[in-house]
Amino acid sequence: MYCYKEKTMSSIISPTQFVPETVAEFVRQQVAELHLQDETEYFFQLAEKERLRKLKENLDQSLIEAIEAPARIPCSPEFWEDMRRRVREHLDQTKKRG
Repeated sequence: MYCYKEKTMSSIISPTQFVPETVAEFVRQQVAELHLQDETEYFFQLAEKERLRKLKENLDQSLIEAIEAPARIPCSPEFWEDMRRRVREHLDQTKKRG
């Protein structure tokens, strides 16, 4: 469940928006089933789920493009050994910082 303060929410959601009664009834049922505070919280959750879905979709597309792109660096055994060394150094520095 998402928590928020009404005064910090964007003004794009207005309490005076009207929807057909069939949609309003469905939303009221969802609010009750999901134990939400009100319809605004329901719409907020819908928007947040869609935002996250689109982010995942964009990430998936970026990963596909990266996989299909021609290799830009040689991945020799030396490359991987250097990568391991750099990761170990980074982890050591991170541990030292706390």
